[in-house]
Formats: sequence, C-alpha cells, structure tokens
Amino acid sequence: ILQQVFTQKEKCIVFTENRRMQSMLQRVVENLFEYSPAIVNGTTPSTSTVRSKKLSRQDYIDEFQKEEGFGVIIMSPIAAGFGLNVTAANHVIHYTRHWNPAKEQQATDRAYRIGQQRPVTVYYPISVIPEDKFQSFDLVLNELLERKKNLAKHTLFPSETIKLAESDITQALLMTKVE
Repeated sequence: ILQQVFTQKEKCIVFTENRRMQSMLQRVVENLFEYSPAIVNGTTPSTSTVRSKKLSRQDYIDEFQKEEGFGVIIMSPIAAGFGLNVTAANHVIHYTRHWNPAKEQQATDRAYRIGQQRPVTVYYPISVIPEDKFQSFDLVLNELLERKKNLAKHTLFPSETIKLAESDITQALLMTKVE
C-alpha cells in the first residue's frame, strides 16, 4: 500500500495504538522510502511549549500537511481522536484495529474534513489462515467490529421519535437470541 502511495506521490495516515509497532513502522518507512514519518500518540503534547521544545500534535500535522509529495504520519487512533484534521492524506491504513468501531471511525475521519480535495481510500489489512483451517484473530476481530457497527447503526435513533413502554423492552429482551 505504501509503495503505491509513494509512486503516486500522495500522503497516508497509518493508525496503530501499539507504540513499539509505531517505532517499527517509522524505521521501515525510513529504510524503504528515505522519509522519516512523525509519530503522534499519547506522549505527543497536545500543545507545544518553549520549555520542553517538543512539537505538539498540531505542529506535527502542520508540518506533514505543508510537505509536497509523498508523506506518511503514524498516529494512535486515540491521540488522533478529537479536533485534528489531516486533509493532506488521502490514504488511511488501520494497521492494527481498535476494538471500538466508533473510535476507529473517528480516527478515519481525520482525513475526511473540510478542505479534503481527493477521494480518501481506507485500508484494513487482515491476515488470513490458508485453507480455512480456522479463522485468524484479524478475521474474528473484523467480524466482531462489523457486528458492533451494524448493531449501533440499527439501534441508535432520536429518542423523541419513539416511545417505548417497559413491557415493550421486556418483551424484546425475552425474544432476543443469544449467540
């Protein structure tokens, strides 16, 4: 995926929560593309200070957005959650999945903001076990996340549009199959 992004001179956000994986991915990108991606995670300050001389999350994103051509930024889906816009990136890779589909979607939305000029492609790399001997962890997690997304999509609605009696809820719970 990164080779394609490199060839097209585009930008990519790679999401993973694991800090060791973030460092490893940074080294891989440096070795393959001679490009040193910034890492934005929970240790990255939310604001910059003169005293610490550390760049803030927004500082790293501003630098990433200013650069022409190929670029990669590695981010934690949690640290990237609220208020950050990364519209220079039109590729999003969820290298490791977050267990909460809402957090994962919120992270993806960093690229889908006002100012985005190109279509955004989102990737979810999944390892599979050949010959269907059993399902890989990635496949099981993906199915779980899809079920959670589907459940949320079909159960959330404005409270003023529906009124439920206690008996309706009890009836629904008694009729629900447990999987």
